[in-house]
Amino acid sequence: MVERGAQLIVQDIVQEARRRAEEILERARKEASSLLREAEEEGKRRAEELLGRAREEGRLLYEERMARGRVEARKELLAKKEELIEEVFRRAEERLRKHVSSREYERDLLRMTVEACRRLGSEEVVVEANAADLKRLREMEGELRKRLEGIRVSLGRPVEALGGVRVRSADGRVELDETLESRMRREREALRVLVARILFEGSA
Repeated sequence: MVERGAQLIVQDIVQEARRRAEEILERARKEASSLLREAEEEGKRRAEELLGRAREEGRLLYEERMARGRVEARKELLAKKEELIEEVFRRAEERLRKHVSSREYERDLLRMTVEACRRLGSEEVVVEANAADLKRLREMEGELRKRLEGIRVSLGRPVEALGGVRVRSADGRVELDETLESRMRREREALRVLVARILFEGSA
């Protein structure tokens, strides 16, 4: 009878041990499954983060290269525009050189001289020009004095200039430079804008 009771106790202990072992194994399986699921989710999340970061870095790199390309393209375009503008000025200067040898220029020279003397606002004016233009002005001196009645005009020394005149008061206090080079230099920026508009109207 005692032996029978002992067997029952042993069976109960074994069954309890098995039950507890199964519970422990089940809990371990659940924990392992949960850990695996969390690990997979973490892996996906990190992969998405890395992919998102890579995409963002790629986008930034693309935008940086595009911006750099646009800057370089704009520099190249501006350089080409500048070359064309300078070519226009070079040709304009060539035409001026031809113009100063024409009969039409003699009329322009007389007009420029009269206008410059009047603008100077002095009663006694000295006119300076290159040697060829001084010779022309001497030949037109009668017409010059007639148009500048009330202003004493004298022809001064020759100066280095393509054309036009430089006028000054007799005491040298006031001077007005109307040589072709000075006029081109003063008007160059406005002419540059005008030439650029004509050449590149509608261009990017």
